[in-house]
Amino acid sequence: MENISDIVAIVISLFAFCFSIYVHFENKKNKDQIEEQKIELYRLTIDKEKETLEFKKKAKLNIQTKTIEGNQHKLTIKNNGKNTATNVRLNILLHKEAKTKLFREMYSILPATIPSGNEITFKYRTMSQAHLKVFNAELMWDDEFQRDNKEKITISQ
Repeated sequence: MENISDIVAIVISLFAFCFSIYVHFENKKNKDQIEEQKIELYRLTIDKEKETLEFKKKAKLNIQTKTIEGNQHKLTIKNNGKNTATNVRLNILLHKEAKTKLFREMYSILPATIPSGNEITFKYRTMSQAHLKVFNAELMWDDEFQRDNKEKITISQ
C-alpha cells in the first residue's frame, strides 16, 4: 500500500511541478505582452505629442471670394491655423498683363504676414471673357513648421 501512496505522491508532485512550469512561462509571456503594450503606448503618446506640437507650429490658410458688384470682387485670405503665416504670396496663373490689370491692389498687399485667426482682404476685377472669370492660383506661405507651404487653388465667380 505504501507503494501506491508513494506513486500517487510522485504523480501529484510531477503534476504540481509541470503546472508550476506552465504558470511560470504563461506569466512570463503575459509580462512580455504587457511590456510590449507599454512600449507601444509610450510610442503612441510620443507621436501624439509630436503631432500636437507640429499642429501648433502650422498656419492654415483658406481663401474666400465674394462678388461686390459686377466685375468687382473681394478675395479674403484667412489664417485658421495655430501659428502666424509669414511671407504669404498668391501667384495667379495668368499672363502678366492680365494679372497686373485685374489684381493691382493685391501687389500692394502681398507678400504679407497673417497672424492666427486674422485675415487680409483685397479687391480684384474680372473681365467679361469667360477664361478670365475662373483661374488657377498657387497660395504660398511660411510658418514655424515649414517654409514654402503651397496649395493650388481655383478662384471662380
